[in-house]
Amino acid sequence: MPEIEARHALALAVAREAGQMAHDFWRRRAELAIETKASAQDVVSEADRSVERLIRSRISAAFPADGFLGEEFGAEAGASGFIWVIDPIDGTSPYLHGMPSWCVALAVARGAEAVVGVVEVPTQGETFAAVLGRGATLNGAVLRIPDGIYATNASTAVGASHRTDPAWIGRAAEAIARAGGVFFRNGSGALMLASVAAGRLAGYVEPHMHAWDALGALLIIREAGGRTAAFPEGGDLTRGGMALAATPGAWDVVASLAAPAAGGDDRTAPILPARDLDAAAAFWSRLGFAVRYLDPAQYLIVARAGAELHFWRKSDLEPGRNDAGAYLRCADLDGFAAVCAAAGLPQRGVPRYVAPETKPWGMRELALVDADGNLVRAGEDA
Repeated sequence: MPEIEARHALALAVAREAGQMAHDFWRRRAELAIETKASAQDVVSEADRSVERLIRSRISAAFPADGFLGEEFGAEAGASGFIWVIDPIDGTSPYLHGMPSWCVALAVARGAEAVVGVVEVPTQGETFAAVLGRGATLNGAVLRIPDGIYATNASTAVGASHRTDPAWIGRAAEAIARAGGVFFRNGSGALMLASVAAGRLAGYVEPHMHAWDALGALLIIREAGGRTAAFPEGGDLTRGGMALAATPGAWDVVASLAAPAAGGDDRTAPILPARDLDAAAAFWSRLGFAVRYLDPAQYLIVARAGAELHFWRKSDLEPGRNDAGAYLRCADLDGFAAVCAAAGLPQRGVPRYVAPETKPWGMRELALVDADGNLVRAGEDA
C-alpha cells in the first residue's frame, strides 16, 4: 500500500543517516558522556540520544501524525495509526567499548503489527529491511534464508539483560551444546536477529525484549522465510515479550530453549527495580511471601514456596517503563493466582483476575503487575 511503501522508503533513508551519525560518534567514542541506567551493562550515551532525536525529527517532518515508541524518549501518541519503534543504537555496551556489533533498529507498526523493519549495520555496510508481505532485502537484494541451516551446523544466539535469570542463560547454553550446536552472543539483539534472517545464525531466543530491540528484525526474519513466536505479548508494544526466532530447520531445537526461560528445577532469582523497598516488602508480605533485606537501603528478597523475587532500589523509574519481565516459578499456579486475586493484584492492563493461559512451549503462565508497576510472570509446567 502507498502509505506503507512511503514509510519504508523513509525508514531506509533515515536509518542510513542515523547510522552515519552513530558511526561518527563511535569513531570518537572516548569523548562521549555516558550514564548507567538499570545496571552497569545498561548504559546510555549522548550518541544514543542524539541519534534518536535525529530519527524523530526526520519522521515528524514527513509524517507529523505518526506516533513514536523509542528507547531513549519513550512513547508519543499519534493520530495516523502508525507508530515508529526506535532503538537508536542497539548494543550500546559493545558500541562504547569499540566493538563493531551494534546497529540502528527501526520498525513501523500499525497497531502492534510490524509493517516495516530496518536494521542498519554501519560497521558492516549492511542494511537489512522488510515490508509486510513483500519480502526481505539485504542491501537492496532479495534476502531468503538458505536451506540446510540447522542448530547442529550453525551457531544459536541467546540474548540476555539485567532482567534475565543468570541460571537460565547457563541452562540455555548447555541445551544448545547438548543438541550439537554452538552458543553465540555479541551484545546486540537486533543484529543477532538480523543474522538469523541472513542464515548466519540458526536461531535466537531471549526471555524478554523490548519492542524497539526486536519488532523490526522479527519481521525481517519472517519475510526472509524464517519462523518467529508471537511478539509482543498481549499485543502491547510497551510490554515487549519473549523473542524467539529460527530458520525452518532449527525451529524445534531453538523453540525448546524457551521452556527453561520461566525457570528450571532450581529457584529463579529475577531482579526487579522498585521505588520504595519498604512498600514492596509490605505489598508482597500481604500475599504471604516471606520478606528479608540483604541491604535495607538497596536490596530486598521476597520468597514463597522455594521461589524468590529480588528487588533493588531505583529512584528514577518511569510509569509504564518498569517492565522487568521476571519469572516466578510456582509449584501451585492456581493457588498462587488465587492468593493474588484475593489481594486485588491485576493481570497487566486488566482490572480483574484472568485465569492462567498455556503458552505454546507447554507452560501455564499468569502475567501480573505488582504495586510498583513491575511485570511478574508466574509459571508452572503444563
